[in-house]
Amino acid sequence: MTIDDARQKLENAGLHVSKSRDGKGLCIAATSRQFGDVKISQDMCVLSSGDENDWRLILPAEGMRTYDITGPLTDLLGLIEKIYSRYRGAGGELRNAVADTIPDAQRFLNGSTGPTRWPTVPAPSANGPGVERK
Repeated sequence: MTIDDARQKLENAGLHVSKSRDGKGLCIAATSRQFGDVKISQDMCVLSSGDENDWRLILPAEGMRTYDITGPLTDLLGLIEKIYSRYRGAGGELRNAVADTIPDAQRFLNGSTGPTRWPTVPAPSANGPGVERK
């Protein structure tokens, strides 16, 4: 899967997606506002490319902290869709949807141990990769 495939998949899920300036990452949001030439969002995350099995997802956490997750692109795309689905359904802040969606989300907090690999599973469940329904 290419970064353009990932962008299309997320746009098909109703998200706003922009490529990074270097073309190796995506800025993803459920909402965005245009101010002149600048788009801003209060619910943005960033997906950065690596090789097929080493992508990085950065999501907002409390204050200036972030959730920092690495893993295969397809797993992270499923996680992004699940987080934004919960965010849209519950409202509030994206960081709360992240904490509610990811079991033991604290292990992914930036500054606790650095980027943490998303657990891959042999077969995706109906709830997404490695995610259990509460």
